[in-house]
Amino acid sequence: MRIEKLIIVITALAGMLLSGCSDKKENFTVRCRLAGLGSQGVEMVYTDARGVLKRVTGHPDAKEIVEFTGVSAEPTLAELYLSGRGEEVAAFPVKNGEKIEARMTLGQPASLELKGWKTAQRYVAMAAEADSVSAGAARNRVVARLVEEHPGELAAAFLLMTRFDAAGHELEADSLVRLLTPEARPQGMFRQWAMLLGAQLTTGARAEMRGITMPVSADSMKRAQLTPGLQSYGLLVVTDRPKDARVRGELRSLRDSFPKSRLVILEAGVQADSAVWRTDIKRDTATWLQGWAPGGVSSAALRRLQVPRVPYCLVTDSTGAILYRGESVEEGAEMVREKLGQAK
Repeated sequence: MRIEKLIIVITALAGMLLSGCSDKKENFTVRCRLAGLGSQGVEMVYTDARGVLKRVTGHPDAKEIVEFTGVSAEPTLAELYLSGRGEEVAAFPVKNGEKIEARMTLGQPASLELKGWKTAQRYVAMAAEADSVSAGAARNRVVARLVEEHPGELAAAFLLMTRFDAAGHELEADSLVRLLTPEARPQGMFRQWAMLLGAQLTTGARAEMRGITMPVSADSMKRAQLTPGLQSYGLLVVTDRPKDARVRGELRSLRDSFPKSRLVILEAGVQADSAVWRTDIKRDTATWLQGWAPGGVSSAALRRLQVPRVPYCLVTDSTGAILYRGESVEEGAEMVREKLGQAK
């Protein structure tokens, strides 16, 4: 009888130990201390590895601490909201096997401090850096820089998904996704987001460059033109302010190195009016084509190319295929040199 009881006890203990080990691997925990929460409930929302939306409701104890347990075999984003109000409190990556402790003052997102999974801590730090500038183009630039500097980090993928404004910048967002290494591209919700992003890319933005024609001033009938097929390669540079000496030097060097039959260079100014544009290009003494695009990047000449920001550079071959698009004139110029056999 004693032996039977002992076996029962051992079996029970073994089950508890196995259950404990399994729990650590098969779920994640989040423990948040939210100053100023009071008795308000908090809801944790996340998408599991199967793409199913999960909601877990938590209630604070006397110390304003809320605890959650979730299950996701793939890294995913946990978002905390005030119950019944839809007001986001915080967000950070989670995955099975991780225990995260968070501390912050309600209504002060920058006060969020995390302990536990390093990826979650890195994400919070990156998000704080992105949030230090205004939303839109400035924040997109910060996110792009961080992704380019840390392409192998999961935190960079979550930052791209949550802080990059892809509306009108789908091509750039898609390019940033492609910068991420395979191990930094979590499945689940990030994959769904990337697929949705790809579906939003317009056929026009993916297609070839057609001929571009624009006036050289508001009161002139003269036109600056780039027509693929009339030369081996074309370089389009979109600017909105006076160029620095380095950019001017790149354009001059290219123009001096290759005949117009092999390379045409068109600089498209998107300044508010032609008078400002003329003032900006006055110092150039340009040997390349310069034109003004009334309406900026939304003008008829540039709209189809979906230029996300300025300055911006595109390289095209004789068929109109876009070989390079990005904000670096230097990289665009190097692409031209490689194609024409004068790589530095």
